[in-house]
Amino acid sequence: MYTAYYHLIMKPFQISSDSYFMWLGEKHKEALATLRYGILDNKGFLLLTGDVGTGKTTLINALIGSLSKDVIYASVPDPSLDKMDFFNYIAAAFDLGSEFESKGKFLSSFTRFLHKAYDNNQKVLLIIDESQLLTQELLEEVRLLSNIVTKDSNPLLNIFFVGQYEFNELIRRPENRAIAQRLTLNYYIEPLTVEETGEYIRHRLKMAGTAAELFDKSAIKEIFASSQGFPRKINILCDHCLMSGYAEEQLVITGSIVKESARELQIPDHRRGQSEDVQSIAQPPAAPASGVAAQPAKTMKLSLSWPVLALLLLIVLLLSGSYYFMYYTNERFKEATAHFTAIQEQNSGPVAASSGAGMLPETKAKPIPSVSSTGAGSSVAPATSSPEKSIKPAQNVNPAEPAAAGPGKNVADSAPTDQLKVQPVILAESMSTAGSKDQAQSPALPKEALVIRFKYDSNLFSVADIERMKAFANVVKQHPEATINIYGYTDSSGDQDYNKKLSEFRANMVKSFLMGQNLSPEKLNTQGFGNSNPVDSNDTEAGRTMNRRVEISAVVSE
Repeated sequence: MYTAYYHLIMKPFQISSDSYFMWLGEKHKEALATLRYGILDNKGFLLLTGDVGTGKTTLINALIGSLSKDVIYASVPDPSLDKMDFFNYIAAAFDLGSEFESKGKFLSSFTRFLHKAYDNNQKVLLIIDESQLLTQELLEEVRLLSNIVTKDSNPLLNIFFVGQYEFNELIRRPENRAIAQRLTLNYYIEPLTVEETGEYIRHRLKMAGTAAELFDKSAIKEIFASSQGFPRKINILCDHCLMSGYAEEQLVITGSIVKESARELQIPDHRRGQSEDVQSIAQPPAAPASGVAAQPAKTMKLSLSWPVLALLLLIVLLLSGSYYFMYYTNERFKEATAHFTAIQEQNSGPVAASSGAGMLPETKAKPIPSVSSTGAGSSVAPATSSPEKSIKPAQNVNPAEPAAAGPGKNVADSAPTDQLKVQPVILAESMSTAGSKDQAQSPALPKEALVIRFKYDSNLFSVADIERMKAFANVVKQHPEATINIYGYTDSSGDQDYNKKLSEFRANMVKSFLMGQNLSPEKLNTQGFGNSNPVDSNDTEAGRTMNRRVEISAVVSE
């Protein structure tokens, strides 16, 4: 969508691991050289750990690409298997030619395979990704595979663990001390620094077709502050920033655009009291197990005074708030009791329903038509028929719009009930009823589209919409065969070309949010239709509110 505007030949910030965009900083080059040495020197057990999104998969792909043809490798992407499934997966990966029903038959065939490779001067490498998911039983089986050695006790199999630093806790257990003692290389990959974040962004833009500085210095600092230097978060945030810049016709992304994009993606700001010259803050790895040759940690020392002060302030505020709440509630209860007692004294019978001296006035509940797609409790300020002039993410309501319905009122309060055609939307029960009969079954895909509506001159999600999109994503993740269609629409106010761009922007904003919920971007299709396909009349504010929407539907190809 924004590629032509920024003179790009492709999107530069996809979250999938693409070797074309591979960028290796100094720490990545050091890790690559260290791990490659461990494989070529038959070091046996190797370990690479890092937090989610630090580029472990990218580094492994670079490592595999650098190996010569005399290295035979196989990768296990998900080790959460039972014992025989694990053995048969390895057998298939190394092309042993058959499926095994017992551990003994597998070991016999696998041992012959390793000795044959050794005789042919080939090295065998087994990569186990997501190693923190290994069970204790399976980890012990992996250790036993390393006991297959030559007559000179040289290992025939190199085993490479890749995972999050929680794996260190697993191998520190007493029952795993044999593995800990055999780990000859242990490398922890840290997040990027603020300087490396800038280099990383410029590299991906260059590979996508432009050498222009699309992100200024303030934007780079804001991206680092929000992402903490994690490449995956950097990609998601930069992609959203380019969409925002395109919609607002900004050729250079500034820090304010990054801040707004981070808020829209629900990315918390991880500033930790840095000075203007932001430094790298890397979470240190867990202490290596005894006997593990760990690389020196490169972390920044932080003062602990501010967390302590913040915690004390929070405790004081909570205590003060609790005291005030109890005091206020008690006083109101006393007043209500005294008032009710006075009424009873004036009236021998029950409190009359009609109004009178000293009586509590009757409050009549006003029925409010539900516009369910705007989120529970969210109000939509009405607007005149002027076009949606600009996209201002930081504003919920355009100041120039007259509040025709009055302050604090919903559109439904100022419009006749028959003008509101409630659009069918996906309810929470449609996401949960699939598992009510059988808890073991995955919830069924929603049959109706999830509709997200927007206030005038705004692209912000309500709290209720965020929760509904999270619930939608949780259901869809259990159906990898499903494709998600995200269609954006506007009302008829304003220029048609602008409305089409606006509908595309809102659809892509929903796509970015769902990507942040770990949905695959390849499964998310977006399209903007502008002011076409209205679901209500554009002659009323209530109707225009219904038409400003994004529809999210899950489909399965037959």
